[in-house]
Amino acid sequence: GYAVENLVVHDMVFAVRRQLDLEFANLRIEVRGSRIKGNIEGYYGVTCRFADGQNYYAMVVGSDGWFGIGKKVLGLLTWLASGKDTTAVHTGTAPNLIRADCIGNKLVLWANGVKVAEVEDDSFSAGSVGVLVGTRDKTGYEALFDDYKVYEPVR
Repeated sequence: GYAVENLVVHDMVFAVRRQLDLEFANLRIEVRGSRIKGNIEGYYGVTCRFADGQNYYAMVVGSDGWFGIGKKVLGLLTWLASGKDTTAVHTGTAPNLIRADCIGNKLVLWANGVKVAEVEDDSFSAGSVGVLVGTRDKTGYEALFDDYKVYEPVR
């Protein structure tokens, strides 16, 4: 697996392999993630259409059952959809299978095979992909990622 730790408050840290010649427009990302340590209010997930550290989409789940689809534009984070579903999102340190579909202007977040959020937004049309970890009031949240996959539709 690949571990990512966040040591800042109210922000996300990410691990992205950024290649300008390999940008994705329409894709599906799947990853298995789990909390290793930290406050239960932290969260983890994937990023799509990542332009740079100030501009990207985030599709995440939290250790307390929270989920969200967010976007960061010029460094300002906005949650386009969020909620809490402890039947779909496993809590504590239990692993979650996260699936994010970024197709056209539609962003869909799945947790363990259940669609938990869907929004439309066209702020970003293409970019890199990766994983991320976010915090609210406390630092030191760490998540472990495994079985990371990226799919592009056949043209």
